[in-house]
Amino acid sequence: SAELAEQLRALPPPAALAANHTTLQSTIDLATASANEALAGLRSTDTGEVRNNAVDAYVQAAADFNTELTNTHNVANANA
Repeated sequence: SAELAEQLRALPPPAALAANHTTLQSTIDLATASANEALAGLRSTDTGEVRNNAVDAYVQAAADFNTELTNTHNVANANA
């Protein structure tokens, strides 16, 4: 997730996709943070609550990223 976030951050979006690009970046950043929190939970003495919440947050962020990727694709096709 972190590598994808950095690659996405490095891409300059076309003007028509700027808003979508920002949303994509936000969702992949959230997924990266959630994955890191889940790993931290695995390494901690936490009972699993923090880890489970982080995994749930990651799953949601990944779904949000997928949705926004579809939206971006649709906008790109409409502007082609």
